[in-house]
Amino acid sequence: MRETEYLEIVTGQIRCKKARDMVAEELRQHMEDQTAKYMEFGMNEEDARQKAVEQMGDPVLVGTQMDCIHRPGMDKSTFLFICLMSVFGAFLWHILAGRDGGGIFDLGAFTKTLVSSCLPGILIMFLVMRMDYTLLGRHPFAAALMVIGFAWIYNLQSGYPLNGKYGMNYLFLAFVMFFYGAAVYAFREKGYKGIFICLMWLFVQTVLLFLSSGHFVNLFNFYMNGLLVMSVAAWKGWFGVERKKALPAIWGSVTVSACFLFLPGLISNGYRWQRMQGWFQTANSQFNYVTSRIQEEVSGAGLLHGTGNSMPADSHNQNEYFLISLISRHGYLAAFLIMALLGILFFLLMKGIKNAKNRLGTLMGCAAVFSLMLPVLEHLLYNIGLLPAGALVLPFFSAAGSDAYLQGSYCAGAIFAYYAAMGICLSVYRIRNVVSEKRRVCYENV
Repeated sequence: MRETEYLEIVTGQIRCKKARDMVAEELRQHMEDQTAKYMEFGMNEEDARQKAVEQMGDPVLVGTQMDCIHRPGMDKSTFLFICLMSVFGAFLWHILAGRDGGGIFDLGAFTKTLVSSCLPGILIMFLVMRMDYTLLGRHPFAAALMVIGFAWIYNLQSGYPLNGKYGMNYLFLAFVMFFYGAAVYAFREKGYKGIFICLMWLFVQTVLLFLSSGHFVNLFNFYMNGLLVMSVAAWKGWFGVERKKALPAIWGSVTVSACFLFLPGLISNGYRWQRMQGWFQTANSQFNYVTSRIQEEVSGAGLLHGTGNSMPADSHNQNEYFLISLISRHGYLAAFLIMALLGILFFLLMKGIKNAKNRLGTLMGCAAVFSLMLPVLEHLLYNIGLLPAGALVLPFFSAAGSDAYLQGSYCAGAIFAYYAAMGICLSVYRIRNVVSEKRRVCYENV
C-alpha cells in the first residue's frame, strides 16, 4: 500500500473535517522519519517507504483511534457551572431588589429575567462555543475596524448612555479585544518590532473607541486588557524577546498612554476630575458621598447576618454596589460565596485555555477571560473603598436582567458580551485537539 492510499483510508475514518489535514500531516511526518531510519540501515528509498507504511499498522484501526482523539469535545463541567451560576445570579438580584425595589422577591419577575436574559445569554454562549474561533483570527485588523465602525454608527443612532454606563459599548469593546488577541498572534516572533506594532495598534483602537463612545472606564479596561494579553505572549517568549526585556517594554507604554490619552480625558471632564480629587483628599468629600454612605451600611454586619439597615434599593446601587447590598442584607459570607464562585469560574476557564494546542487559542481565550475578570476586580476594589466609585457591574450577578428597572439595554449589552466571552473560552477548549499550531489560521506576514 502506498503512502497516499494509506492516508486516504486513515482520514476517511475521521468525522471531523477540520482535523483530517492535521492528522494526515502528523502521520506523513512520522512515516518520513521512519523512512529515513530504514534508509540508514541500507534499504533503498522505495522499500524503506513501503516498510514505513506497513509499520504504521491497520489504516482503519489507526483512523478510528485518531477519530476518538482529534474531534471537538465540550467542556461540560464549565458549561453547566456557568448555567447554574447565571440562574443563581438572577435569583440573588431579585432577592435584593425585587420588582418594586423594596426587597420583595417576585417570582414572575425572576422568571421573566430567566427567559429574557439568562436563557438568551446561555444560547449565545453555546452558539459561540460551536464556532471555530480560528475564523475570527484570520482577519483580525479588518474585523476590529468593522466592529469599531458598528460602535460608531450605534452611538450616532442611539446616543450616549447616561452617567458613564456601559450600554452596548461594552459589547463592542469585548469583541474588539477578541480580535486584538488574534492581532498579537499575527505579530509573534517579530521581536521588538512586533511589540511596538501591537502597542501602536492598541493605542489606535483605544483612540478610535474613545472618539466613538468616550467612556473612560471602558476604555481604560480595554487598554489594560490589551497589555495583559501582550504580557501573556511576552511571558511565554512568543515575541522572540526575553521576558525580562519584553515585559518592561510593554508596561512602560502605560506612562506614555497616560500622558497622551487617559490623563487629558480625565482632566477635561470636570465632574470626573473633581470626584477623583475628592476621593484622594477626604472620604467626607461631597464627590465621594455614595462610597461613604454604603460603607456605613456594612459597619455592623457579621459573617451570617446583615446590619438590619437597607440602602436605597434602586438599580444604580444594586448594580454598582452589589457586594455592599449583599453584605448589608445577608452578611459577609454571602459576598465571600459570590467571589468564590467567580474565582472558580476564572480557574476553570484558565485551565481550559492552558490546554489549548496553539497560541491563537491561548491569546484569544485570555482576551475573553480578562475582559470579564478585570471588571470583577475593580467592582470588588471600589465596593471596599480602595477605588473611586465607578459604573462597573459584577458580571452574572448585578447585571442579571433586561427589564427597564434593571437598566435596559445596558444590561442586555453587557450580558451578551459576558456570555460571548465565555463562549470563546469554551470554543478554545472544544477544538483544542482539532486545530494545531502548524495550521495557518492568521496572517503569517503582516
